[in-house]
Amino acid sequence: MFDGTMAPMGDADVVIEAGRIVEVGPGLDGDERVDCAGLTVLPGLFDTHTHVMFSSIDWVEELMTPFSFMYYDAIRNLASTLATGITTVRDASGADAGVRKAVDDGVIPGPRMQISVTMLSQTGGHNDGWVPSGVDLNLDSITAVVIGGTSLFGGRGSIWGSLLGALIVGVFRNGLSLAGLDVLYQTLAVGILIIIAVSVDQWIRKVKS
Repeated sequence: MFDGTMAPMGDADVVIEAGRIVEVGPGLDGDERVDCAGLTVLPGLFDTHTHVMFSSIDWVEELMTPFSFMYYDAIRNLASTLATGITTVRDASGADAGVRKAVDDGVIPGPRMQISVTMLSQTGGHNDGWVPSGVDLNLDSITAVVIGGTSLFGGRGSIWGSLLGALIVGVFRNGLSLAGLDVLYQTLAVGILIIIAVSVDQWIRKVKS
């Protein structure tokens, strides 16, 4: 037994009742005995930053995947997380109360969950896209990643593609600003750019197949 102090380690018994460890120490007894000599019992671990609803950072793939699929994907992620010995997670964004309830009620296997539902961020953090000009850069960033993930610029996960995407979005946004277009319509135009990028990508994939 290792208790976190400098005390010598040695063999010990573990008493479990109703699925919980209630006592640890030498010379303990119980109704049923399981011989685990030579093995190690590890308490459940905590993962304080996870996203059980997401298995990919490919924005093109996510845009072309039905919304409900992420819930089925979460079942696999939760089971895998539990299988690694993690029994409690803090989901930083994505999972909702329904996912947590499904685990609590035993509908699906998974660790205990604390959820935030939406991503929390400090002002100026990685989830805060607002800048002094009033422009929200989140949509621009997403558009750059989407364009960078299309077949046109090297396929999913291409760093150079994302850089080219950022350059295209930057030039596009600056052009709209110089033309005197209202910020609201600029955002709408960037959204249309995402749709065009995904459509071109799907056409290229279809032609190649």
